[in-house]
Amino acid sequence: MRPLILNRKNALFTGHDEGAENWACVAWLIETCKLCGVEPQAYLTDVLTGRILSNYRRCAI
Repeated sequence: MRPLILNRKNALFTGHDEGAENWACVAWLIETCKLCGVEPQAYLTDVLTGRILSNYRRCAI
C-alpha cells in the first residue's frame, strides 16, 4: 500500500480537525525526509532531542 493512501486512512481516526492537521504535518515531514534520502526517525530524533529540548532546558532554568 502506498504511504499517502495509508496516511489518509489513519487521518480518519484523529478525532478532531486540529488532530488531522497535526497528523498531516507529521506525515509531510516523514515523506519529505524519504524523498530527500534522510532517515525520518534519525532526523526527528535529532531535531526533537538535540535542538528543541536543549533550548527548552535553557529557558526553563
